[in-house]
Amino acid sequence: MIIDWNHLIGSNLHGKTVGIIGTIKTGSAFAVMRKEVILINTAHGSIVNTADLLKALNYGVIAAAGLDVYEHEKEIFFKDHTGTPINDDLFLKLYAHPNVIITGHQSFLTAEALHGIASTTIANLNEWAYNSVCKNEIR
Repeated sequence: MIIDWNHLIGSNLHGKTVGIIGTIKTGSAFAVMRKEVILINTAHGSIVNTADLLKALNYGVIAAAGLDVYEHEKEIFFKDHTGTPINDDLFLKLYAHPNVIITGHQSFLTAEALHGIASTTIANLNEWAYNSVCKNEIR
């Protein structure tokens, strides 16, 4: 399938909620989208109301979703669930939906992102070691 960019709405904003992305928290935002839209969210789980997303998918209001983040991800993506079931009905419905792909917060796992994390960490340690003050320190 070839995807026309007009059918793709991405929220690859990494935490900045602006424009239409700031309105996806309600079902009315899905209603104005083209039915062929594929929603891609790699920014922040809280940008999209999961229940409204599921309704939009189930009623054919939008075509599909690709999610690297989830509204209630803390209890799912950052824990080992080996031997224990996931008890989040919304997540399980998303996971089972044929038009949804979910990756567990993997969009940050690129060479560039990891290099940036390592560089910032080393710079922070150097600032702290040589200046006793770090511009990124949280007080």
